[in-house]
Amino acid sequence: MHWFKHYPGDYLTATLRLTMQEDGAYRRLIDEYYSTEKPLPLDKVELYLIARVVSDADKAAVDKVVVRYFARTQHGYINRRIEEEIAKANKQADTNRRIAVEREAKRNKHECKDEPLHEPLHEPLHEMATYPDSRLQTLDSRHKTGSKTLVESALRFDAFWAEYPKGHKSSKKSALEKWKRKSLDSMAEKIVADIKARKANDSRWAEGFIPDVLTYINQERWTGDISSDSHGKKSVPRSGFTKHKAGEF
Repeated sequence: MHWFKHYPGDYLTATLRLTMQEDGAYRRLIDEYYSTEKPLPLDKVELYLIARVVSDADKAAVDKVVVRYFARTQHGYINRRIEEEIAKANKQADTNRRIAVEREAKRNKHECKDEPLHEPLHEPLHEMATYPDSRLQTLDSRHKTGSKTLVESALRFDAFWAEYPKGHKSSKKSALEKWKRKSLDSMAEKIVADIKARKANDSRWAEGFIPDVLTYINQERWTGDISSDSHGKKSVPRSGFTKHKAGEF
């Protein structure tokens, strides 16, 4: 993300007890999180480099805000509020992209109506069939690849959507568009199997910390590890959000 919404009231409430040093460290960490759209690294040295700290006091400030505002997972330090904001931003970006495509399609259609046909009237019928006028084709027919259309590239999406946990599916239309764009039909079986495994074995999912469906697709969460419980009963391929106390940002 190149920019994100900042809510001063929420931020001030959540950081009232931070010193100037700790507040500065926290801001640098969340800037990194938003810009990469990925959890923070588990390695302390990398965290210190991100926050650009050198002294022991500065390092202590980083340690404090990491423990207070982020949850440790196998994939990195997660912040639930940031994950939610990233999901909302991605959803809005998809909406803006769709509106732009629809607007361009309408503009092209309007221009084509006024555009004269250049083919000679005496052109043989078999040649006209061989070289069809692209202006008369629909959006779907112009995006065919071989014998597959855009519709056919999402035949397995419904199985994925049905399997994903209820209450964590913000927009089916946006998810479908991302599914097509990433050509996920080819790995649908693996993705559905990952969701089933997480529902059965992921300790974070069991606690209710399940990413929104758009975040799951955007970050390709099926490629990460599944969080095992505290006794380490199972370790199958992550996800999870952070549990926050009242007032945390």
